[in-house]
Amino acid sequence: MRVLVAVWAWPTHFYPLVPLSSALRAAGHEVLVASQPALLPAIRRSGLPGAVVGPDVAGPSAIADTVRTAGGTSRPRLSLSVRMAEVMLDGLIELGRRFRPDVILYEPTSYAGPLAAAVLGVPAVRHLWGIDIHRAARAHEPAAFAGLAAAYGVAGFRPQGLATVDPCPASIQVGSDGIRIAQRFIPFNGSGPMPRWLAEPPRRRRVCVSWGVAQSHRTAPEHATRLRALTTGLLPLLDLGVDLIVTVAPADRAALTGLPTRVRLATMIPLSLVTPSCDLLISRGGNGTLMTAMVSGTPQLLVVSQYTEEQSAQALAQAGAGRMLHESQVSPAEVAEHAAALLDSDDTRKRAAELSRESCARPAPARVAAELEHLIGSGVR
Repeated sequence: MRVLVAVWAWPTHFYPLVPLSSALRAAGHEVLVASQPALLPAIRRSGLPGAVVGPDVAGPSAIADTVRTAGGTSRPRLSLSVRMAEVMLDGLIELGRRFRPDVILYEPTSYAGPLAAAVLGVPAVRHLWGIDIHRAARAHEPAAFAGLAAAYGVAGFRPQGLATVDPCPASIQVGSDGIRIAQRFIPFNGSGPMPRWLAEPPRRRRVCVSWGVAQSHRTAPEHATRLRALTTGLLPLLDLGVDLIVTVAPADRAALTGLPTRVRLATMIPLSLVTPSCDLLISRGGNGTLMTAMVSGTPQLLVVSQYTEEQSAQALAQAGAGRMLHESQVSPAEVAEHAAALLDSDDTRKRAAELSRESCARPAPARVAAELEHLIGSGVR
């Protein structure tokens, strides 16, 4: 089976697809990842083959592709998603005609995937990152992509494809429709060595701060300044017998000098190596970060600023495995107070452990690869 993976050039969109893509290759299938030039280094580091389709497009992350209404709520705008589909589609179709895929696997914002599949006459399978934060966009997709679908002669465009690979435990998933293929979430946060200190049992409780390493490339130096303020606000936790671990991009290290020795800066270490030894994770609530901590059974304090982050954080908080705060409504000192409360919450630890067990009971990517092979081979469209 030939599998063409479509993803636009943002590593956090690509990483959740790596475990299944690798499992498909291990099962003997041909896999090719198609994206814009900026993603090629991340594809190379994943060990998967890649091909360029379309140019890079400057602009904000599609995660923030929403607009506030007069009532203060948010709705999907989808303009960036449409733009990404426009710039990738010709190249993806041309690549598809050469590669001759049996199926196109794509992440939720890469609508070029199902559009190209419709043009090529092959099935498309969507792969979620975790919680289906794009479910709210469902009602807006037909109108947003009507013009592009018509331009390529695609009638009855189905953005959700033939089926959806779902790596999220059912108890926190926001909904399900169509054919859902359950999969265990296997964290992939890029590659990197495990330092010696992570291989040793912790001497004190640990709190990890993961404030969006990927975001630092877009909003520096503002990102580094906010990370410095948050870290400084969390220093009272040291008096409670806690060590702080702060994951940082290399560009942010200079902003975090002069901190106590029990604040450890972790540069370019995969988060999945850090969270298992932590008693709490403080993050912005991005799906990859949230799901990585969930698998390790780590309670979470999610300080959100984006509409889609809020959806994921609400689901986790309602499940009792953490708390959600709005960044604009709390100070770093208040974040520290919530963190201290969560460190002493047996109920939160228990629920986080239950979610981890539920996640790990789902089928591994190897089983999903076999299920996909059966589904595609059966001729279902």
